[in-house]
Amino acid sequence: IYVYLEQFERTYFDESIFPDLTPNLKRLEKDAISFTNISSPKSTNWTISGMVASQCGIPLLVPDYRGNSMSGMDQFLPLAHCLGDILTQNGYFLNYIGGSNLEFAGKGKFYSSHGFDVVEGLEELIEGKTKNLYVSPWGLFDDTLYKIIEQRYLRLSKENRPFGIFSLTLDTHHPYGYMSESCKDLVYLDGKNSILNSVHCADMMIGKFVDSLRSNSLFDNTTLVISSDHLALKNSASSMLDKGDRKNLFLI
Repeated sequence: IYVYLEQFERTYFDESIFPDLTPNLKRLEKDAISFTNISSPKSTNWTISGMVASQCGIPLLVPDYRGNSMSGMDQFLPLAHCLGDILTQNGYFLNYIGGSNLEFAGKGKFYSSHGFDVVEGLEELIEGKTKNLYVSPWGLFDDTLYKIIEQRYLRLSKENRPFGIFSLTLDTHHPYGYMSESCKDLVYLDGKNSILNSVHCADMMIGKFVDSLRSNSLFDNTTLVISSDHLALKNSASSMLDKGDRKNLFLI
């Protein structure tokens, strides 16, 4: 399982700047392999480029103004040998589950071009469920997404084949973030900084998600990766982030 936390950089762990903002991830880090010095080279600091960098080992070298315009391609970097290609060659059944539109930035094309068997975004996940739709401007809220991932994990675990689930959260999207209903009573400090409320909420949700997975004996044979897709873009905490050592998050 590979979970990209939207713009959730390691800098949020800095207690001198953000006291007690990420207690759950810090707790999980104690049991993880944690890489603490992952910087952000050129052409890796937006979602699709972060995915390409982390899975293919290359920057997405396109003009800056075209960074999210890759949906027009028939195939997405077809000659790159990426993590999906390697896992497919080793018999893995691969799933991408994302709460936003697959067309945006060509995410769907990237995954379908690199060995993924099931590629689902907002439209595929809400098919036939247009009543009382619970979405943010970017797509599914993360509490819904985590339920879908866990259900998929439990279903695929019953099948006699190795599998992978890759996913991307949305609630911590700049500039202000979005709050899932499961966090309606949760605020960070005085609650005045909206992106920090969202980060605090995201920390709680990933903690509950991982705790639930780890409580199942199936987890003994599971590798879980938690990483940022890229450093935070300009948001309501940028002046605070700039006081820290800006690094990406990567836990296994």
